[in-house]
Amino acid sequence: MECNFLEFGLHIDSSYMVLLQQDRFDDLASRAEYRDIIPHLNYYFICRRPKITIDPKSFIFNKDHFTLDFLYQKEDKQHRIKITEKNYSGTTDLQISSKYPYDSFSISSKGEILHDGNASLSLSLFLGNFTREILDLEVIYIGQSYAKGKRIAIDRLTNHSTLQKIYFDAISKTPDKDIFIILASFNDIQKIVKIDGRASTIIHNETEDIDKLKNMMFRKGIENELKESHIINFVEASLINYFKPEYNIKLKDQFPNPNHQSYSDCYDLDLNSILVSFDTSLVKIRLYSDSVERKWQHIINYTLVNSDERKAMFDFYN
Repeated sequence: MECNFLEFGLHIDSSYMVLLQQDRFDDLASRAEYRDIIPHLNYYFICRRPKITIDPKSFIFNKDHFTLDFLYQKEDKQHRIKITEKNYSGTTDLQISSKYPYDSFSISSKGEILHDGNASLSLSLFLGNFTREILDLEVIYIGQSYAKGKRIAIDRLTNHSTLQKIYFDAISKTPDKDIFIILASFNDIQKIVKIDGRASTIIHNETEDIDKLKNMMFRKGIENELKESHIINFVEASLINYFKPEYNIKLKDQFPNPNHQSYSDCYDLDLNSILVSFDTSLVKIRLYSDSVERKWQHIINYTLVNSDERKAMFDFYN
């Protein structure tokens, strides 16, 4: 006997991302253009990549272009990347300013600053989307800052014990690496309905499908069915299970679990699957870990139903 019934799933996508280092938290909080975004940055990725500086003596320019050498460490060896950029000032009155350890610099013309910033982020800007492995970020810790809407990621990270341990280990074990932080939001939530035809081994009631459809599609929003905290916990757990970061201990290999109270609503609603996706091309870097290859876009698919009885909604992503 064949029957059709409705399956429901969620697609949770990233909304905003900000790449910075810890010493820029105050600067971020004070900038008007980020004022409306900051409260939504509930997730943080702590990452590392080779330390990048500049060689101020390599700065050469004419009225059309300037060149500058960026240096990066790989263990005990130093490498150079020469960058050529257009001189938008149109003059030869250019000055570069940088102090040891040369991890930040500014270029100015006639007292007007043309460029000012961190050497590593500047290299990412100059290279654009041209892939260089040196700029890829290794994910080593993932967390979330949700606490009844009263805490945001930069507040959580100010006195974060794991972050302090990561900095301590970086000094003693990986002095050739810099620590970077991605603050992110995953607020783009789409409810997906699929009609599934299958050989039924279960007696199915069409009225149940109609009631479920009304609940999922016609109430005020997903928050009426799923608590915001449960969605945040589920996304955090899925990210940790996917990347398996070095400094995360829990949820690496025991997820998803229908008995986990933090996201039990996902199972109580009989959701078929949840898809979590995010794209880091906007911050011009790829993410990776020991368990995940370097990518611009990461798609994480979890099926919450018994695959022997019901077909997964997002099988094409596996």
